[in-house]
Amino acid sequence: MPLGTRPGQSPQLRELRQSVRRLLGLDDDTGVVIRQLACAEPGCPPLETVIAVLPVNGQAHRWTLHT
Repeated sequence: MPLGTRPGQSPQLRELRQSVRRLLGLDDDTGVVIRQLACAEPGCPPLETVIAVLPVNGQAHRWTLHT
């Protein structure tokens, strides 16, 4: 299966990914990964959202949002 939009991917996730690209001025070759995970650390809210930006050349960046 080629990389890109997977079948069944939500429109909200696509919109959020496009918003991240627009806000950060990213090109189409830069990967944007957004995942929502259960947080297992003590005192951590039950869900965390991780946004990772993975450029072809350069340093990756990651942000974690606790919800």
